This record gives sequence, C-alpha cells and structure tokens, in this order.
Amino acid sequence: MSDEFGPTFITVTDEDGNEIALEFIDALEYNGQMYQAFFPAETEDNEDDPDNGLVILKVIHEDGEDLLSTLDS
Repeated sequence: MSDEFGPTFITVTDEDGNEIALEFIDALEYNGQMYQAFFPAETEDNEDDPDNGLVILKVIHEDGEDLLSTLDS
C-alpha cells in the first residue's frame, strides 16, 4: 500500500502554450477507451473563471507512453 496521501496534481500545456495545473479526480474505461477526470487546481488566477470546471481527457497510448488528449467533437 502506498504511503502517499492527498490529491494528485499534473501540469498540462494547452494549444496556446499555457500551463494548466489539474487535480486528478478519477479514471473510467468506456468502450475500450480510458478517460481521466480532473478539476483545475485552485489558484488566485482562476478563482472567478467561468470555465473553471470538470476537465475530461482521453488517455492515448503512443510509442509506449500514455498521453492525454482532449475529447473528439
């Protein structure tokens, strides 16, 4: 069993080159595809941002690595 407790955070870079800190919430497999859910990390910059909600990213396996991608439209 792991000795680590508390939230897990990752940093992703959007298409404009901005870094976004996300807090991992949960993972789900649906129709053979893995998805992960995140909330933006609380910072002074995004407290009042109306887009500060749940973020769902798709896990893509590429060259032996797991990459996160936005959902297809």
